[in-house]
Amino acid sequence: MSLRKLALIHAFSGFGHSTMSVILPVVSAMGVQGCPLPTAIFSNHTGFPEWYKLDFTEHMVPYAEAWNRLELKFDGIYSGYLGSGAQCDAVLKLVKAHPEAIFFLDPVMGDHGRLYSAITPEHVAAMKKLVTYAQYILPNITEACILTDTTYKEAFSQEEICDIISKLHAMGPSHVVITGLHDSNMFTNYISELCDTNYPSDVVLPSGSDVRIKTITLPAAGNSRPGTGDIFGSVVVSGILKGQPLEQSVQKAARFVSDCIKISDENNLPVREGTCFELVLPSLLRQE
Repeated sequence: MSLRKLALIHAFSGFGHSTMSVILPVVSAMGVQGCPLPTAIFSNHTGFPEWYKLDFTEHMVPYAEAWNRLELKFDGIYSGYLGSGAQCDAVLKLVKAHPEAIFFLDPVMGDHGRLYSAITPEHVAAMKKLVTYAQYILPNITEACILTDTTYKEAFSQEEICDIISKLHAMGPSHVVITGLHDSNMFTNYISELCDTNYPSDVVLPSGSDVRIKTITLPAAGNSRPGTGDIFGSVVVSGILKGQPLEQSVQKAARFVSDCIKISDENNLPVREGTCFELVLPSLLRQE
C-alpha cells in the first residue's frame, strides 16, 4: 500500500496538546502523511485564561488553490475546527476540487449540550451543508443534536440515539460515529454504517433497516482532558485510510485515548494541558 495522504483542516495550538499539535504526530505514527491547512493559529487552546489567535480565513482558499495548481491528490480530507460559516465554505470548495478524496468531518460546534460561544446560526447552517458532502462524520452527542435539530438532554434511550443516527444518514453521510455518551463511569461510542441488512448489529433495529449500528463501551480512564477528541478522530481517520474497518479503527482510537488519559493522570499533568500522549505514542505503532 502506498503512503496515504491526508489533508488536515484544523486549528493549530502552540501549547496545550490539542488541535494540529496532536493530530500531526498521531497520523504520522499511524503511517499517514498529514498535510496541514490551518483555520486559525492559537498561542494555546482556549481553555486557558487568555490566548492569542490569528484567523486564517482569508488565506484558506489561496492556500488550497496552490495545492490545486500543483495537481496534488489526497486520499482523504479531514476537517475539524472551523471558525465561521466562511471557513465551512472554503472547506467545501476544497472537497469539490478533490473528488478522489474521502471526506471526513468532525463538526466542531459544541459540547455538554451547549454551542461554543463563537458559533453563530450562520455557522450551523453552513456546517449542515458541509455534512451533506461527507462520507464519514464524527460528532459528539451535542453536535449530533445540533445537526438534527434534536433537543439535547443528559441521557438518551437507545431508540432515541437510533433516530438521531437515521437523521444524520439522511443528510448524506454513509458512516456515522457519535461520541460523548456516558452512563455512570462508562463511555460509549455509537458506530453506524449503511450496509447489507443481513450484517449483524448490536442494536435492535426495525425490520428492513439498511444500517448497521455497533457500540463500543469502555470505562472512564480518568479526568476528561482537552485534545482527546482530536486524538480519537486522528486514529479513526488514519485507520480507515489504511483499509481498517470502521469498528476496528474506533476500538483502536478509544483504547489509545484511554491510555493517554491514564498516563497523564499518573504523571500529574494539569488537566488543561491535555495529555502527555507522547509517552504512549509508540504503542500506537504496535496496535493491530
